[in-house]
Amino acid sequence: MMTDTQDNELIVFGEHNVHAENLSIGHLVTYFPWTKLFNASGMAGAYPALLYTNEKADALYEVVSSLLGEWIVSGDPWIDLSLVFHDVEGGQPEGDLEVVLSSHLNEEDIMPVPSLFLYDMGCYLLEAAAAWIADQEAYGMQTVIERKDISRRPSEKGLRLVGHWILKAIEC
Repeated sequence: MMTDTQDNELIVFGEHNVHAENLSIGHLVTYFPWTKLFNASGMAGAYPALLYTNEKADALYEVVSSLLGEWIVSGDPWIDLSLVFHDVEGGQPEGDLEVVLSSHLNEEDIMPVPSLFLYDMGCYLLEAAAAWIADQEAYGMQTVIERKDISRRPSEKGLRLVGHWILKAIEC
């Protein structure tokens, strides 16, 4: 069992299954899919090289980084995740990953970039969480994550997104 500096964050690793409640998005920042964000914003290229060749990319990076920092400090949004491994033919483990992003924010809250919506940021954070857990669970193997779906779920308190992935381990 691992606890973070926040008293209410609990990450349980065991028997190859993982469950995390109230996971800080601070864990996920290094896995944020910047290239996808830039490409979706009409900027061709890959992160981080794009920052040095495109002023719009650099400006977007600064704004989104600041927003992520604010969210980390406030603890909103937060992530819950569950990864359950099962054996498959061939002996390599495969896992079903569910990531839930919850927030008191809603789409009416003003985002710092007019073309960027809370839903989009939530989807990027879900992808970052999937990449983070794949890296944490690698155990010397290469892991591949395949996105199944991301859906918006009803919530009285704000945004709630649920994403599903399949995590596969491949021997190096």
